[in-house]
Amino acid sequence: MKRFTILLLMTTIGALFAESGVFFLRTEVSPLNISTAQTYYMMGNDIENANYNPASIFHSENIKTQISYRKFQDEGQMGSFGISKKMEKHMIGFKVSYMYMDNFEGRLVPSIDPLYEFDSRNFITDLIYGYKFNMFKFGFAAKYIYEKIEFEDAGGFAFSTGIYMDNLLTDNLDFAFSLNNLGVMSKLNNESSDLPTDITLGLSYKFETEMGISTSVAISEKYLLTDEELESYSGLEVGYQNKIFARFGYRFNNEGIPFSAGLGFNFKNMSLNYSYSPFSDEIGDSHGLGFTYSFE
Repeated sequence: MKRFTILLLMTTIGALFAESGVFFLRTEVSPLNISTAQTYYMMGNDIENANYNPASIFHSENIKTQISYRKFQDEGQMGSFGISKKMEKHMIGFKVSYMYMDNFEGRLVPSIDPLYEFDSRNFITDLIYGYKFNMFKFGFAAKYIYEKIEFEDAGGFAFSTGIYMDNLLTDNLDFAFSLNNLGVMSKLNNESSDLPTDITLGLSYKFETEMGISTSVAISEKYLLTDEELESYSGLEVGYQNKIFARFGYRFNNEGIPFSAGLGFNFKNMSLNYSYSPFSDEIGDSHGLGFTYSFE
């Protein structure tokens, strides 16, 4: 039961009482979005942003690659690899994400000793396309989803779409809207899972000082259509000369992982990012690492 609770808490939204399934679609993988509580898509460019708004993957580099890894407890891990390419006003991307957890104890009847052990596996691939027109950015992501728990597995398809608006009403004030994870899954153990479809709104403000210090503040509101719940997130990023970053995030009404933090370092075409998420004492903490390399 402890490991099952950990698996659900990794979704960061109290999914224990959720009506929708495929919880990995809600799970934060990139240390950028972990440390800022799912608001980095309003602060910077990363292909992992496609999880929250496909229009937020735009960057100035020719090609950008990203690798993320997150560890929790001794038996759980997740990671992702993504690559995106800019072509004038167009952006295309490909992303692969996974989550794996083992050493679940299997029983047919209540007993002290388990009969066997099993694992849980989740796998998602994303094809992403974006188009930029003046202050507007449009994005679309098509996903293939695979989920396996014990001896049962299921597959399905979903899509996400969104818009991102730069300098709304005033300079450095950005707005985003997206519809995420609309699709279908095959049956898992004779029962179909409803995907965690959501509508997400984001708002951010960025400003810089003459001392080379930049600050980005963002809020994100997510409405879960299946569960009929509203989730609120806030994030802060403080940078110095675009080389060193401190990041903080807060998830409102979330007892599992309300707070997270992280650090980032830029070295020419490379960046290294770290995230820290404290769980309860029983479950332990989660650490994440991310590496990005850009081709000019």
